Amino acid sequence: MLEIDDEFGLFNNCSSVLDLGCAPGSWLQVAKRKTKSNRTLIIGVDILRSQLIQGVTQIEGDFLDELAREKILTAFNGRKIDLILSDMAPNLSGIKVVDGENIFKLVNLVLDFSLENLHKNGCVVVKAFETGTGSREFRKKLAKYFEKVWLRKPLASKKVSAEQFLIAKTLK
Repeated sequence: MLEIDDEFGLFNNCSSVLDLGCAPGSWLQVAKRKTKSNRTLIIGVDILRSQLIQGVTQIEGDFLDELAREKILTAFNGRKIDLILSDMAPNLSGIKVVDGENIFKLVNLVLDFSLENLHKNGCVVVKAFETGTGSREFRKKLAKYFEKVWLRKPLASKKVSAEQFLIAKTLK
Protein backbone atom coordinates (compact mmCIF):
# COMPACT_ATOMS: atom_id res chain seq x y z
CA MET A 1 0.00 0.00 0.00
CA LEU A 2 2.84 2.39 0.81
CA GLU A 3 4.35 1.86 -2.62
CA ILE A 4 1.04 2.54 -4.37
CA ASP A 5 0.40 5.59 -2.19
CA ASP A 6 3.88 6.95 -2.92
CA GLU A 7 3.08 6.83 -6.64
CA PHE A 8 -0.55 7.99 -6.58
CA GLY A 9 -0.96 10.05 -3.40
CA LEU A 10 -4.08 8.12 -2.45
CA PHE A 11 -4.43 9.68 0.99
CA ASN A 12 -3.90 13.31 -0.05
CA ASN A 13 -6.92 15.40 1.05
CA CYS A 14 -8.71 12.22 2.10
CA SER A 15 -11.43 12.58 4.73
CA SER A 16 -12.99 9.10 4.45
CA VAL A 17 -11.47 5.68 3.80
CA LEU A 18 -13.07 2.25 3.44
CA ASP A 19 -10.78 -0.79 3.62
CA LEU A 20 -12.45 -3.99 2.41
CA GLY A 21 -10.73 -7.21 3.43
CA CYS A 22 -8.88 -5.27 6.12
CA ALA A 23 -7.51 -8.16 8.23
CA PRO A 24 -4.89 -8.26 9.65
CA GLY A 25 -4.95 -4.44 9.63
CA SER A 26 -1.77 -3.21 7.94
CA TRP A 27 -3.65 -1.11 5.35
CA LEU A 28 -5.73 0.42 8.14
CA GLN A 29 -2.51 1.38 9.93
CA VAL A 30 -1.23 3.03 6.75
CA ALA A 31 -4.55 4.87 6.30
CA LYS A 32 -4.49 6.12 9.89
CA ARG A 33 -0.89 7.29 9.61
CA LYS A 34 -1.20 8.88 6.15
CA THR A 35 -4.45 10.78 6.69
CA LYS A 36 -3.06 12.58 9.75
CA SER A 37 -6.43 14.05 10.76
CA ASN A 38 -8.45 12.78 13.69
CA ARG A 39 -11.53 13.79 11.71
CA THR A 40 -10.84 11.31 8.91
CA LEU A 41 -13.42 8.54 8.99
CA ILE A 42 -11.65 5.20 8.49
CA ILE A 43 -13.68 2.01 8.35
CA GLY A 44 -12.33 -1.51 7.88
CA VAL A 45 -14.44 -4.54 6.97
CA ASP A 46 -13.48 -8.21 7.07
CA ILE A 47 -14.89 -11.61 7.95
CA LEU A 48 -11.89 -11.99 10.27
CA ARG A 49 -11.06 -9.85 13.28
CA SER A 50 -8.35 -7.26 12.78
CA GLN A 51 -6.09 -5.69 15.31
CA LEU A 52 -7.79 -2.77 17.03
CA ILE A 53 -6.54 0.63 15.93
CA GLN A 54 -7.54 3.74 17.85
CA GLY A 55 -9.76 6.00 15.76
CA VAL A 56 -10.65 3.28 13.24
CA THR A 57 -14.09 1.69 13.06
CA GLN A 58 -14.12 -2.00 12.23
CA ILE A 59 -17.03 -4.04 10.97
CA GLU A 60 -16.83 -7.80 11.22
CA GLY A 61 -18.76 -9.13 8.25
CA ASP A 62 -18.68 -10.50 4.72
CA PHE A 63 -18.83 -7.79 2.04
CA LEU A 64 -20.74 -10.26 -0.15
CA ASP A 65 -23.53 -10.05 2.44
CA GLU A 66 -26.08 -7.27 2.01
CA LEU A 67 -26.14 -6.82 5.80
CA ALA A 68 -22.42 -5.98 5.87
CA ARG A 69 -22.86 -3.42 3.09
CA GLU A 70 -25.77 -1.87 5.00
CA LYS A 71 -23.56 -1.60 8.11
CA ILE A 72 -20.93 0.19 6.02
CA LEU A 73 -23.45 2.70 4.71
CA THR A 74 -24.80 3.26 8.22
CA ALA A 75 -21.27 3.90 9.51
CA PHE A 76 -20.63 6.49 6.77
CA ASN A 77 -24.01 8.10 7.55
CA GLY A 78 -24.72 9.29 4.00
CA ARG A 79 -21.21 10.62 3.51
CA LYS A 80 -19.50 9.86 0.18
CA ILE A 81 -16.22 7.94 0.45
CA ASP A 82 -12.93 9.45 -0.76
CA LEU A 83 -10.93 6.22 -0.96
CA ILE A 84 -12.05 2.61 -1.22
CA LEU A 85 -9.34 -0.02 -0.81
CA SER A 86 -10.04 -3.68 -1.49
CA ASP A 87 -7.52 -6.35 -0.63
CA MET A 88 -10.25 -9.01 -0.69
CA ALA A 89 -9.76 -12.33 -2.40
CA PRO A 90 -12.01 -15.36 -2.51
CA ASN A 91 -10.82 -18.73 -1.28
CA LEU A 92 -8.89 -20.14 -4.22
CA SER A 93 -9.62 -23.62 -5.53
CA GLY A 94 -6.62 -23.96 -7.83
CA ILE A 95 -8.92 -24.23 -10.85
CA LYS A 96 -8.05 -21.12 -12.88
CA VAL A 97 -11.42 -20.72 -14.60
CA VAL A 98 -13.38 -21.02 -11.35
CA ASP A 99 -10.97 -18.82 -9.41
CA GLY A 100 -11.03 -16.19 -12.17
CA GLU A 101 -14.83 -16.06 -12.12
CA ASN A 102 -14.92 -15.75 -8.33
CA ILE A 103 -12.29 -13.01 -8.30
CA PHE A 104 -14.10 -10.93 -10.89
CA LYS A 105 -17.45 -11.44 -9.20
CA LEU A 106 -15.88 -9.89 -6.11
CA VAL A 107 -14.16 -6.97 -7.88
CA ASN A 108 -17.35 -6.20 -9.81
CA LEU A 109 -19.26 -6.01 -6.53
CA VAL A 110 -16.62 -3.57 -5.24
CA LEU A 111 -17.00 -1.53 -8.44
CA ASP A 112 -20.80 -1.42 -8.14
CA PHE A 113 -20.53 -0.32 -4.50
CA SER A 114 -17.92 2.29 -5.46
CA LEU A 115 -20.04 3.76 -8.24
CA GLU A 116 -22.84 4.40 -5.76
CA ASN A 117 -20.80 5.53 -2.76
CA LEU A 118 -17.51 7.03 -3.94
CA HIS A 119 -16.97 10.79 -3.93
CA LYS A 120 -16.71 12.20 -7.48
CA ASN A 121 -12.99 12.90 -7.05
CA GLY A 122 -12.47 9.66 -5.15
CA CYS A 123 -10.26 6.70 -5.84
CA VAL A 124 -10.71 2.94 -5.69
CA VAL A 125 -7.90 0.38 -5.40
CA VAL A 126 -8.82 -3.27 -5.96
CA LYS A 127 -6.78 -6.42 -5.78
CA ALA A 128 -7.14 -8.53 -8.89
CA PHE A 129 -5.19 -11.46 -10.24
CA GLU A 130 -3.62 -12.01 -13.63
CA THR A 131 -6.23 -14.28 -15.15
CA GLY A 132 -5.87 -13.47 -18.83
CA THR A 133 -8.86 -11.76 -20.36
CA GLY A 134 -10.66 -11.24 -17.05
CA SER A 135 -8.28 -8.58 -15.76
CA ARG A 136 -8.15 -6.82 -19.15
CA GLU A 137 -11.94 -6.76 -19.35
CA PHE A 138 -12.25 -5.40 -15.83
CA ARG A 139 -9.67 -2.70 -16.56
CA LYS A 140 -11.70 -1.64 -19.62
CA LYS A 141 -14.83 -1.59 -17.47
CA LEU A 142 -13.12 0.67 -14.93
CA ALA A 143 -12.07 3.00 -17.77
CA LYS A 144 -15.76 3.49 -18.65
CA TYR A 145 -16.43 4.98 -15.22
CA PHE A 146 -13.14 6.62 -14.18
CA GLU A 147 -10.95 9.29 -15.76
CA LYS A 148 -7.71 7.43 -15.02
CA VAL A 149 -6.98 3.73 -14.51
CA TRP A 150 -3.64 2.07 -13.79
CA LEU A 151 -2.50 -1.50 -13.23
CA ARG A 152 0.35 -2.08 -10.78
CA LYS A 153 2.13 -5.06 -9.32
CA PRO A 154 3.94 -3.70 -6.26
CA LEU A 155 7.51 -4.77 -5.65
CA ALA A 156 6.31 -6.05 -2.26
CA SER A 157 4.24 -8.74 -4.04
CA LYS A 158 5.96 -12.06 -4.59
CA LYS A 159 7.20 -12.45 -8.17
CA VAL A 160 5.39 -15.77 -8.56
CA SER A 161 2.13 -14.28 -7.26
CA ALA A 162 -0.58 -13.38 -9.76
CA GLU A 163 -1.62 -10.56 -7.40
CA GLN A 164 -1.91 -7.11 -8.95
CA PHE A 165 -3.80 -3.93 -8.15
CA LEU A 166 -6.03 -1.74 -10.27
CA ILE A 167 -6.13 1.91 -9.27
CA ALA A 168 -8.98 4.07 -10.60
CA LYS A 169 -9.30 7.81 -9.93
CA THR A 170 -12.00 10.42 -10.53
CA LEU A 171 -15.47 9.28 -11.53
CA LYS A 172 -16.63 10.43 -14.96
